Amino acid sequence: MTTVDTNQPRLELGAVQPENGVEETGARPTTDAKTAVGSDPEAVPNPDHWDWDSDPHNPYNWPNQRKFRQLLMLSTAAFTAPIIGSFVVARKGWRWTQWTLIFFAVVAILASLAASETYHPNLKRRRAKQLGLPVAEREPLKARIGMFLTIALLRPLHMMFTEPIVGLICLYVACEFATLFTFFAAVPFIFRSVYDFSMEQQGLVFISIVVGCILGAVTVLICNVVLYLPRARRHPPREVPPEYRLYPAMIGSVGLPVGLFWLAWTARKDISWASPTVAIAIFAWGNLCVFVATIQYITDVYIGSTVASAGSANSLARYGLAGAFPLFAIQLYTRLGISWATSLLGFIALALLPVPWAFFRWGKALRRMSKYETAQDK
Repeated sequence: MTTVDTNQPRLELGAVQPENGVEETGARPTTDAKTAVGSDPEAVPNPDHWDWDSDPHNPYNWPNQRKFRQLLMLSTAAFTAPIIGSFVVARKGWRWTQWTLIFFAVVAILASLAASETYHPNLKRRRAKQLGLPVAEREPLKARIGMFLTIALLRPLHMMFTEPIVGLICLYVACEFATLFTFFAAVPFIFRSVYDFSMEQQGLVFISIVVGCILGAVTVLICNVVLYLPRARRHPPREVPPEYRLYPAMIGSVGLPVGLFWLAWTARKDISWASPTVAIAIFAWGNLCVFVATIQYITDVYIGSTVASAGSANSLARYGLAGAFPLFAIQLYTRLGISWATSLLGFIALALLPVPWAFFRWGKALRRMSKYETAQDK
C-alpha cells in the first residue's frame, strides 16, 4: 500500500467553470486570477499571490486528457498479461513467462528513471524553492514513520470496521475485484472445457476485459461531463455533495450481475463463444465504473490525511480478496459447474448492487455520523 499527502484538493476528471471565467477543477477553492489553473505550466506566477492548490505543476491540476489517459492505462494494463502469457507459454514454454516479466520490469525501471516526479509534497517543495519562497523543514524521521504507520495501516483498519461508507465500499469493490481476478482461472477453464479453445485462443478472450475497461473509462468521463459538472456548478466551491460522484457506480452496478448471469447461462456448446465473451466485457465495464466512482466518492467524502487512509483500506480489502479467490476458482467451478459457480458470483454482485444507490440517498446522513472529518455540504 502506498500513501500520499492528501491535504489538498480532490482528484477530478472535469473542470467547473465559475462565473468569473477562471477554470477550476471540480470543487476546488477559487484563488487569485494570477495563479489560475490552466495557465502556462512553465510560467512563473507572482510569489505574492502564489497558491499551490491552483498551480499547474500540482498533479491535481493536470489536464483532463492526461488524467483520463492514466486512468485508461491503469485499468487495462493488468489484463493484457493473460493475452501475452498465453502466446508465450504456447510457443516458448512456461519458463519464458518469467523471462517476459523480467524484460518488462527492466523496461519499467529504465522508463521510471526518466519519469517526472508526481509525489505531491516533493513537487510543492520544489515549486516553492523555484519561486524563492520559504520551505518548511521536514519532520524528524521517527515522526514521519509514525505518521506513515497511522495513515497506511492502523487508521485504515479502524475505518474499515467503524465507518459504514468505507466498510461497505471496501466490501463491494473487494468482491467485484475478486470476481474479476477469478476470471484469470475461470476463463481458461470455461473456454477450454466448453469450446475446446487452444491456449492462445483462451488468452484472446481476455481482450473482452480490456474492451470493457475502455468502455468503463469512457462511461466515467461521460457521466462526469453530463451529470457531475452541471450539478457541481450549482454549488459554492468545496460544498459540492460527494454523492454526485456515484452516478457511474449506480449505472455500472447493474452491469455486474447482468454480465455474470449472462456468462453463467450462455457458456454452453449450443451457444456461440461470442455470447459469454460479450458478457465478460459487460462485467468488466460495470466493475470499472463502480471502482472509479467509489474511489472518487471516498476522496470527496473525507478530508486531509483520512483520504489516504480510506484509500489504503480500499486497497487492502481489494487486493487481499482478489488475491485469494483465484486460489480456489478451479475447485469452485469443478464442483458447482460453470453455470452455478458463476451464478454464485452473480448473486454476490446482486446483493451488493444497492450500495451506491444507498449512499446516493443516505450518504449525507452517514457523513454527519462519521467519527472522522468529512465534507459537509449545505
